Amino acid sequence: MRFAFDPEENIRRLIDRLGKQAFLVNYEGKVLPGQQLIVQENQISIRKADDRSARLFFPWPISGKGDVLFSTGSLIEREEPYSLLVELARGKISSLRNQSGSWQQVGMTIPLEFYDRLDDAHDFLARGVQTNDDAREACRLGGAALEQAQLASDVLMASFIEQRMKLQSRRYQKPPLRYCCGVDFHLQQDDSLAEWIHCFDEVSLPLNWKMSEESESKLLEDQIETSLELLRQHNLNISAGPLLDFSDAGLPGWIKQWERDVISMQSLVCDFVETTVSRYANRIRKWDLAIHGEMGAAGENWAFLTEEVRLRLLSRSLEILNQIDNQLEVSLLITDPWGLYHGEGGYVLTPFGFVDILTRARGRLSSLKLVLTNSYEPNRTPPFDWLELSRLIDYWSALTIPLQVVLAAPSSGDFLSQASEQVDSAESHLVSQKLQSEWYEKVISLLIAKESVVGVQFEHFHDKAPHRYASAGFVDVTGKPKISLERLPRLQTFDWKP
Repeated sequence: MRFAFDPEENIRRLIDRLGKQAFLVNYEGKVLPGQQLIVQENQISIRKADDRSARLFFPWPISGKGDVLFSTGSLIEREEPYSLLVELARGKISSLRNQSGSWQQVGMTIPLEFYDRLDDAHDFLARGVQTNDDAREACRLGGAALEQAQLASDVLMASFIEQRMKLQSRRYQKPPLRYCCGVDFHLQQDDSLAEWIHCFDEVSLPLNWKMSEESESKLLEDQIETSLELLRQHNLNISAGPLLDFSDAGLPGWIKQWERDVISMQSLVCDFVETTVSRYANRIRKWDLAIHGEMGAAGENWAFLTEEVRLRLLSRSLEILNQIDNQLEVSLLITDPWGLYHGEGGYVLTPFGFVDILTRARGRLSSLKLVLTNSYEPNRTPPFDWLELSRLIDYWSALTIPLQVVLAAPSSGDFLSQASEQVDSAESHLVSQKLQSEWYEKVISLLIAKESVVGVQFEHFHDKAPHRYASAGFVDVTGKPKISLERLPRLQTFDWKP
């Protein structure tokens, strides 16, 4: 599949940079594996394993917004190259027409400004289609159509959020989202947490299967008990986990000893789950079962943890949790809700299909937690806008499982040894406290408007504590609160606009 673009030097540099984030999706919504993107002169060639039609997802810079993810319609293989920006504009306009029509049918008032912007985008698109033989002019007109289509998208989504907030403000005194934040086991040493803890409805403690490798397990148990007592004094709901972490950094060394004996491995994992949850079940009623379960570890050393094996471990663990107490709330974290990891090959199930099989096999999940990150390496979250995020939420809502969203965005590009995932060096110059706060506000404003979303979780509170995503907390390593923490209380009211 080939796409033409303006051969100008600046455009060529953009293509080289943004092409690394491009991916193809088939009609089932599955990211196609084995993609190879080649840039030659003024054309992009994308090779894939078969000749079936597919949609291209490709980010493009928009004035005042940075890189935004766009997608084409479903395109067939052909000899003649498509015009990249014209097809991206065509796909965006089609999505806007479909979404606005769906919302209008359920009673939303579509603002006139949306139609004006959409008409302008359509005019540029029509002219771009007619000049496909001139790559430079088609690129210019396609880019103009994208700019207008994005303006129309922003108008539509802002109106949707505003109308949903007005509707919810008649039903609730504050947005019906529960705010959770990850904390570590040194709460008594964190003065800033004691000051701001009232902003959260729930806190999450990092209990996981690597604890069984701790040499000072008695000290760790004492820290857990101290933390639980302190949180009880604040009358906070407590969650814990994820119990099972299938990432490279999260897997315990002992599990590899049983790579040829899955039955014994399953028995040991279930023993850990049962022992840990039973010990704290009276005080911790919410548990995150696993993270990275849908994609597993990338390292070859963990190749024995196939999709089938991971499903067996999770299925049996979920059954154990329901047997301990069927009133426990159990969640599963989805690290890559877009399914971008499928581009690496070697997977059969989409993340949606993985969860569907798990819940059909062994009972219920209380919620799904979709992980959204920004500017990390590897980054499993493309540069979405409100419309793409809305479509993602609607897609996962089809499982009829309540959704929560875990957020992590950095406030600094500095390397932090206590973090397992660092800021992407190519984007470190785009990171700041202000941008972190704005990103949180952008996402949360839409989540408030989505009925299927019941909660928001921030990955960790203090950057000095061990954590997964570098500099994503509300307090920096020096103990100083960030802008995002100061703005958090207003996100818990209806008195603000996105």
